[in-house]
Amino acid sequence: MSSNTPSPSIARSLLFFGEDTYGGFDPNHGKWVEENFNLLRVLNLGNLNVYSIPTWIKRLIHLRYLRVQSDALKVIPASIGNLKNLETLDLRGTFLNSLPIGIWKLRNLRNLYMSGPVSLPNQSDTEIKALSNLQVLSTVSLDAQTVRPIVEAKLPNVRKLGIWFASNESNSEAGHALASLQHLHRLRKLKLINCSEILSLPNSFPETIRKITLRQVCLEDGDCMKVLGNLVNLEILKLQSCLLSSQLYIFGDSFPALIFLKLENLRIEEWKQGSRAMQKLRHLVIDR
Repeated sequence: MSSNTPSPSIARSLLFFGEDTYGGFDPNHGKWVEENFNLLRVLNLGNLNVYSIPTWIKRLIHLRYLRVQSDALKVIPASIGNLKNLETLDLRGTFLNSLPIGIWKLRNLRNLYMSGPVSLPNQSDTEIKALSNLQVLSTVSLDAQTVRPIVEAKLPNVRKLGIWFASNESNSEAGHALASLQHLHRLRKLKLINCSEILSLPNSFPETIRKITLRQVCLEDGDCMKVLGNLVNLEILKLQSCLLSSQLYIFGDSFPALIFLKLENLRIEEWKQGSRAMQKLRHLVIDR
């Protein structure tokens, strides 16, 4: 290395490209990163073939952003909680089922992205910590481990939430889980996936919601569209492969703020709508 070449220790971002064709992350790479990039703020491991987040990452205490896309990733170590300054953890592209307890130690975490569905860690009363800075949480299982921190105000500032119905939950448990969303008073965007066995939506969602995407959700109960129509700030609604009656009736002052509506892969044969409903609608997309 030339004496005029800047030392890698001054680098704040490190991005890996391509795939590791040798069956795993080379330990020598980790040693090299740890010794030369100890002040990293951004680390993107991309598609490198890792089975667990390397242990040396826990020593990158200045890290703000961490992305891992490997579909071989099976485990997130509890030591992830050592990254006290981490703001974004992007695990999209992985097939994780759960997160470690250490996730609750990431007090500065703002964005948590996962392909889903992933279960939040279940903890005792004395261990649960609030992720008060978390704004994006997607995609998590709609189960008791998710409901508890929502109800107990451990996720008070979530603005964007993606949730997936856990097939082992009963309809009543799933309904209770959906009802818990009313505790998220700052929620702006909601995506609900794979809830075809839920018989009805809860009576109320947070009125702060501006965008809702429902994919494979049962909306056959006539009150479901009424619940959605009563959201006074809802601007964007996407219904994708949902179970919906062939007759769609929308009356009264339903959907007063709706601007964009997308209906995808639905079996609607008849649509009746009152003159006062959806008065602000500008974009209608029907994809059959």
